[in-house]
This record gives sequence, structure tokens and C-alpha cells, in this order.
Amino acid sequence: MILKTNLHIPDIRDLLFEQLKNYKTDDLHLSIKAKHFNKHERKVYGSNTGDVSTLRKNKPYNMHILVNSGKEYPETEKWGIQLYKNKYVFDADRIYTRDEALAWILGHEFWHYFCFTKQERGNFETKANACGFRWLRNFRMKHEPI
Repeated sequence: MILKTNLHIPDIRDLLFEQLKNYKTDDLHLSIKAKHFNKHERKVYGSNTGDVSTLRKNKPYNMHILVNSGKEYPETEKWGIQLYKNKYVFDADRIYTRDEALAWILGHEFWHYFCFTKQERGNFETKANACGFRWLRNFRMKHEPI
């Protein structure tokens, strides 16, 4: 994996290497950048995954993570993590810092990457959201919230 960033994120680098140790990520280019979103956008973070068809042509999978540099914390995030009898089961958590927001979105986006590369099964938003919450909780085990 190639990581490019304009942020000082040593704790996030540690999380990445810990969470990815059992996965193949040789064909991944990851970019994490700070960006000031439009004041009307209420995003804690944004992400955009590159065109996954490029892997079929032996090109790298590009993942871009954008962090709202103007966002104030804490903020509560609530996402569906499972369908039960055609209704979503939600998980919610308070995001206290930029690094916690990064931990969540990285877990979410990496789930999609793992499924695309056939390292995991079930490429659904609910499973990606659940993976994001797992990464957030793993991050918190080593870094207590404020």
C-alpha cells in the first residue's frame, strides 16, 4: 500500500498497519487529505473510492479520504449496520476527534476494498458501516476520547 497524506496522523498510521496486517494491500494507493468543505456541507468527513474496474487491468485501486478541516467535534454519527425484518438496526457513536472520524471512515472504505479484492464477503453498506464502528472501537482501545 502507498499512503500519501498532508496530515500528521501517527495514530492513524498505527491503526492502519494493525488492521491491515492480515490482508493483501499491494495494489492500493491511499490518499488522506484535509479539505475545507463548503459551509453548507455538514460532513464530518468525506470519501471517494477510485474506479474499481482498474484492478482488472492491473492498475492500482485508488482510495481518497477527505477530512473536513473546518469541522468541530464532538458529533454523533448514526448508521445502519444490519437489516432485520426489512428494517435497519442502527449503531450510533459520538465522534470526539478528527482521528476518530478517520478511523471510522477508513474501516468503512476498507470493507469495500476487501470485498472487491475477494478478501471478505458481503459488499453492503450495512457491513461497511459495521466495519467502520469496529475500527473506531479498536482505535479507542489505544486512544481514549477526550
